[in-house]
Amino acid sequence: VAFSGDHWAIAGCPHNGPSIVGKNGRAYVTWFTGAEQQGVFYGEIDSDATLLQKHRLDANARFAHLCLTPDGAPVMAYNVNYTTNGQTRSKIKVARMQDKQFVEKEINSPHAKASYPVLRALGKSHVLIAWTDSGQVYYVRQAIAAIDTPAGHTYTAHRQHQDAAKGMSEQDTSCPMHHH
Repeated sequence: VAFSGDHWAIAGCPHNGPSIVGKNGRAYVTWFTGAEQQGVFYGEIDSDATLLQKHRLDANARFAHLCLTPDGAPVMAYNVNYTTNGQTRSKIKVARMQDKQFVEKEINSPHAKASYPVLRALGKSHVLIAWTDSGQVYYVRQAIAAIDTPAGHTYTAHRQHQDAAKGMSEQDTSCPMHHH
């Protein structure tokens, strides 16, 4: 059931779907859309299936992943495509809410072709972010407090009811990253 309201449809399989986590009757979601206002979005849905807020994190982002810190704060990672000297590149950003505003931090080198970020909370003060770049897997341990550059996205409340989002599971309050 659609909750995003962007009315985007693709005749095929997109490379990634949404990322969703929940805690205490609230769900947090990130997703990509190729709609008119394309990019990666973040949203919050309450236990009555009402979309409380929706923010576009970046118009040039493609893949997103989301996790919750132990205190229930959402942190998201996504890759952003850009062109420099005629070459397409992709960087990984990590973001969180701070005082009703998104703050972010770039994670990798500016000449990367990074994609498919995933993250997991490491206690109350850090997240582990992993991604691929040119066939290799990279990761970094990031202090949450250092994710602090204003992203220019401010809080805007949305009230959009979606019956199908009811009954969401609260059992997974962190990211489903596998450990070996």
